[in-house]
Amino acid sequence: MDAGEDALRADSLDAVDQQIIDALVRAREHMGWRHRVQMAEALGVEESTYNRWEQGTRRVPARALVRVAQVSGLSISRLLEEPEGGERPRPEYMARIARNEREIAELRARLAAAVERDQRHAQKYDELSDKVDGLIDGITELRQRRGNSSEQVAGN
Repeated sequence: MDAGEDALRADSLDAVDQQIIDALVRAREHMGWRHRVQMAEALGVEESTYNRWEQGTRRVPARALVRVAQVSGLSISRLLEEPEGGERPRPEYMARIARNEREIAELRARLAAAVERDQRHAQKYDELSDKVDGLIDGITELRQRRGNSSEQVAGN
């Protein structure tokens, strides 16, 4: 091999390495993970190792690329292909999971609002109940006074 062939081989290796790095980033973003540590944990590797892979300072072993495909639910060929027009690959089950997570968050928010509303209603009920009890006590007291006044007038 001459120097020209070595340079061509180095350039193509750099392109393949970059393609693999892009696949790591694509898989992580596909999962909705903004932080590298999330992918590192899912792959079962040290965060520093994964960081080196994404930074390109350490080559990604083939078994790691297979594991990335398993974790992300994307095929290796899908990971390595260039997305068209900025499209992000989303398999059907990932879309469903995202919808379910949004629905769960919405239901939790609605539940919290309902609990808060019920607590406010319970507090208002207690306040109104206390007022009604006070009014009933006042009416009872007035009737007793009238009854006592009537008896006194009748007794005279």
